[in-house]
Amino acid sequence: MILLGLVLVTSFVALRKFFEIKEVPLPDVIGLDLRDAIRVLHLAQLKVSTYPESVPKAGINQVTSQSPFPNSVLRPGRRVSLGVNTPREAFPVPSVVGLDLDEAKRVTIVVNMEISEVNYGFSELPIGRIISQVPKAGESLNGLEGLSLNVSRGRAQTVVSVPDLRGTTIELAVNGLKDIGFRRIETVPSLLSLGQAGLVQSQRPQAGVEVTTSTPIMLSYSLSGDQIVRIPSLQGLDLRQAELLIRGAGLVLGKVNFVDEVDEPPNILLWEPVGHTIVGSMVSLVVNRDQRGSTGNSIQLGEGIFQQGREESNDESRADRRVVPIIFDSVKLGFNQEFHLRLVVSDAGGLRTVIDRRVNGGEVVSTKVTVFGDAEIQTFIDGRFYQAWSP
Repeated sequence: MILLGLVLVTSFVALRKFFEIKEVPLPDVIGLDLRDAIRVLHLAQLKVSTYPESVPKAGINQVTSQSPFPNSVLRPGRRVSLGVNTPREAFPVPSVVGLDLDEAKRVTIVVNMEISEVNYGFSELPIGRIISQVPKAGESLNGLEGLSLNVSRGRAQTVVSVPDLRGTTIELAVNGLKDIGFRRIETVPSLLSLGQAGLVQSQRPQAGVEVTTSTPIMLSYSLSGDQIVRIPSLQGLDLRQAELLIRGAGLVLGKVNFVDEVDEPPNILLWEPVGHTIVGSMVSLVVNRDQRGSTGNSIQLGEGIFQQGREESNDESRADRRVVPIIFDSVKLGFNQEFHLRLVVSDAGGLRTVIDRRVNGGEVVSTKVTVFGDAEIQTFIDGRFYQAWSP
């Protein structure tokens, strides 16, 4: 019994010593030299392991991180991992001049290089392009140095006088504006020309106006007769006659939709587009199938893609002013995907864009356009001329 009691007492003392092992707070060694950090941790009876890190502006062999975090409570003998700022070997610097900033970042990641500084300044390069770099391409980047980049803000915003471009070819006009410093230049086809095509007919802002080079410039230019054709009237024709006229005009027969309209005469009821369009464009037809006795599926297109009305304005300041309601129904044209729609008005009041936005497939766009005198409304779909018509 005495022997058993001694064994129990000895075991109790051993267990007590095990559970009473002293815990120590982990010292904060971030910022210390590696040798000093190891000395501090060894005094706290902790083991040390290291891994390399690259931290800009940190000293060589300086501790930049530690795990567990400082002030964590640990038992003696635990291992602490230290991140140590380690210099890279010297290597040649790649050229990033002319690249945009995102491309430059991808290049530096491949060669394990830091971009330590980014500055911006005006230059002839497009906005976002790298103007210069330090160190230069081919030089050696030693230790913990980083790459300093200078990025273009584009040309300085200078004030210039808009030149008179009327009568100039559209190509020369655009190049001349770019040489001055303009970058936002929009060109819009205008009326047909019996003379030389491609000449600037009008411009906005007007010649002589003082503007900054960031101001958008709109130029309208003439088209030759062989680029644009007038869509013939197809009202009341049968399908074969309509197809012959369409082909004869240099156009292509597009989608044909048959409807049952007992109150309407047979043959062609509607066609799209109307007015003028580019050679080779498709013309869609709506045919009253009462004349053909068909029992196929019918598609009701209503009143067409563009529905035009006219309301006289109450404004008596100009007798030739009127308001033209316009509805663009993309369903009738068969647009099932998003597209860009632009409507341009050319009249006695000048040239102006009245609609310029993205349109969802199936969306109906409606607006009222004020026009003066003889007017022409031009339609562009995804940047391509679709039709022109006079309200």
